[in-house]
Amino acid sequence: MQISTKMSFYSRFIFFFFLLTLTSSVYCTPPDSVLIGYVSKDKIIQNDDYKWGSEGYNQYKPLWSNHDIEFIKLKKTGLNITIVMGTWCEDSQNHVPKLLKILNQVHFPENQIKIYCVNREKQITEPTLKSMNINYVPTILIFKETIEIGRIVENPIESLEKDLLEIIKKTN
Repeated sequence: MQISTKMSFYSRFIFFFFLLTLTSSVYCTPPDSVLIGYVSKDKIIQNDDYKWGSEGYNQYKPLWSNHDIEFIKLKKTGLNITIVMGTWCEDSQNHVPKLLKILNQVHFPENQIKIYCVNREKQITEPTLKSMNINYVPTILIFKETIEIGRIVENPIESLEKDLLEIIKKTN
């Protein structure tokens, strides 16, 4: 009976160790590949460490009508967009490259786009972002001058294009 108990204990230990190893390899990214702080658009879409960035950007076909494109082009003056993301986060990997492609299509000035990367605890070192109540990533904040007019949190309600358009329409 004792041999059976010892075998059962060792079997459970090995199984637990296996699960621990498996989950850590699936969910953990090497620490040096997680970006933290302010990054450029190119760091996301032209980085060999982040194939998801270039693939998401190059493969996405924005869903704008010509009317919507012209509307955004007219309204982009005075708008600023801050993107808070995690390079480790699947939602960020999915939505941020698409958003950058959308903004490129409407010729949104790069100097009006700020991208900040956070760690898994969503800690933000930039003082201006600490007061912005970032609980989920990605969080896309849209400002008219310095006033926040809307945000897209984690996933769009309809689509990135439609949600962005609805927020920008509030500036009228």
